[in-house]
Amino acid sequence: PDVVSTCYYYRDAEVMAEVAEILGNGGDATMYQNLAEEIRAGLNAEYLDEEQGHYRSRQRGGDAWLDAYRQTDNAMPLAFGMVPDEHEGAVVANLVTDVTETRDGHLNTGCHGTKFLLPVLTEYGHQDVAYAVATATDHPSWGHWIENDMTALLEFWELDARSRIHHFLGTVEEWFYKYLAGVQVVDPGFERVEIAPYVPEDLDSVDARVDTVRGTVASSWERTADGLAVDVTIPGNTTADVRIPTLGDGDVLVQEDGRTIWESGESSGADRPGVETVERTDDRIAVTVGGGAYQFELQQV
Repeated sequence: PDVVSTCYYYRDAEVMAEVAEILGNGGDATMYQNLAEEIRAGLNAEYLDEEQGHYRSRQRGGDAWLDAYRQTDNAMPLAFGMVPDEHEGAVVANLVTDVTETRDGHLNTGCHGTKFLLPVLTEYGHQDVAYAVATATDHPSWGHWIENDMTALLEFWELDARSRIHHFLGTVEEWFYKYLAGVQVVDPGFERVEIAPYVPEDLDSVDARVDTVRGTVASSWERTADGLAVDVTIPGNTTADVRIPTLGDGDVLVQEDGRTIWESGESSGADRPGVETVERTDDRIAVTVGGGAYQFELQQV
């Protein structure tokens, strides 16, 4: 509870600083920014084991340190941006090791940490680990519930949980939308969005829709014989950065509605209405589009 509470206290201070700045209360903004930094420094001084590269916990209501590694105590400081830069790599590596080796591809989180585990793993480049956790079918996992005919969310991972209508462990759906379908908000009110889907090796397709204040944002993808088909729908008053996975390092051909917008390392997207820019960034083809419905076909060549 100490690490969890401190993380939320830090975020509270951050939000207050942001609100004060927006309202033009510079003095309050500075006060809350300083408070946030004090909280961050306090967390790291008290709970970060710099030698081991992970955060520790104390027993509830006592001073004794817990021996077991806690995924929540490490996922939350990463999610809230509280880990010092020089220790970030070690904290991430230890989290991945605990999930993949100690827990054999499983989570060990409850009502606070479950929300943050999959996004943290994904943001730090371990999408495959997050996907393994999300699709596990033995205890503890969402799949274990499904395999045992549960039709609602339980309060605990164990099948004999006292409540069978809880929602706090249902945050895996957020990961489906934000990372498998890739729908993420860039600017407030969905004025600008990013569509950057993750394509696991053993998943064939994803189809998602998000109803927003500006209209429906839709993202779907499907593996094809020689690449990937990606369809997106963007409201008329929204701009989208569509980031299509290349599925490798080789050359690709990208067409939109049958018209070529990327070939041989060059863009020809200006010929397609609604397509503003096309470029390659690492393992994705980045296409900026305005409102409309777009059908992208990526072929590996």
